[in-house]
Amino acid sequence: MAYWLHRYRLLRLILLCTVVFFNVGCELFQTRDAEPPDSGNVGVFLQPDRPEVVLDNLVSAVENLNALN
Repeated sequence: MAYWLHRYRLLRLILLCTVVFFNVGCELFQTRDAEPPDSGNVGVFLQPDRPEVVLDNLVSAVENLNALN
């Protein structure tokens, strides 16, 4: 009797895990909304030929949140 009870509980647990897995993972492969385009405020990158220009480029990159500069 205990064998069937244990097997029934195990079957219920597996069924519950399967249902939860498919309900949580249903949006796993859906596409995301597109990011809005840049507003064009990327700052100006100057050729770093002097230490002052390097610092100006760094300040401009931080102000405009531009990791490329």
